[in-house]
Amino acid sequence: MEHGTFKDLLPRIADELDLPHESAYTAHTTTTYPSHSIYKKLRKMNLCNNNDYQNLGVNGGASGNSWDNIKALHRDQATDHPVLFFLELIGNDVCGSNPFAMTKPAEFKANILRLLNWLDTKLPKGSHVVILGLADGDLLYEFLGGTTHPLNVTYDQVYTFLNCLRISPCAGWLNTDLETRLNTTRRAKILSQMYREIINDGNTFKNFDYDYYDFPTEEIFKRTLIENRAPREMIEPCDGFHPSGTFNSFLADWLWFQVISDHPQWVGEENPHNPEIKKLFGLKDLE
Repeated sequence: MEHGTFKDLLPRIADELDLPHESAYTAHTTTTYPSHSIYKKLRKMNLCNNNDYQNLGVNGGASGNSWDNIKALHRDQATDHPVLFFLELIGNDVCGSNPFAMTKPAEFKANILRLLNWLDTKLPKGSHVVILGLADGDLLYEFLGGTTHPLNVTYDQVYTFLNCLRISPCAGWLNTDLETRLNTTRRAKILSQMYREIINDGNTFKNFDYDYYDFPTEEIFKRTLIENRAPREMIEPCDGFHPSGTFNSFLADWLWFQVISDHPQWVGEENPHNPEIKKLFGLKDLE
């Protein structure tokens, strides 16, 4: 802590101590590190996308309580253009202060179907939904466990302390007990399989098509090694749990590559009028 540390405390609290303006999906600022996002990439392709984005994410968002969060979606189904919508829960269905209180597979599947069916009543016709599975949280302990936290104790000591107070953000993965971590990973993989079951069951929707991808935890950590970075750079240092800004930037790059490779029509062609739009409205590049 130093002079000015808390100068932006109120907006930080309003954002739940997160940085939605630097997320993988809605980053729209220029920061001290490369901050890529789906929004920036879509905007670069077509400047008609300028300032057209929403971030519905909240801390602790899981398949069940996202029923309330998703209703913040603001879109006119009758008059708006199609939407590119990303559904990513990462791990809250297996995380919490109790390592054994995880969402059951059948419940998870029902929750996701409920969300998708609701989206079908709100998204304009011709929209697209990209779904990401749960992350591999095993890597958190692997990369951080015995290393030093900013508080000058080891991360495993911090995890044990948080579990003792029953306030850990993810007691299943942030745990010194190997079996507990493995059990959490097993449930995460089962829940991700529910997404595949939804597709394999033949569920279709009137106003959007959709695709599913496993969460690319391993691919992103491989990129860190290729770029000669320390894997711990991919994890938020304070809580040792959430993905860092760099991780989110890498995630945006990975997702964009998958979408334009598998579904180029979901993005469309570059707008030939971009130079005119840029000049008319005085728009600047975001990267």
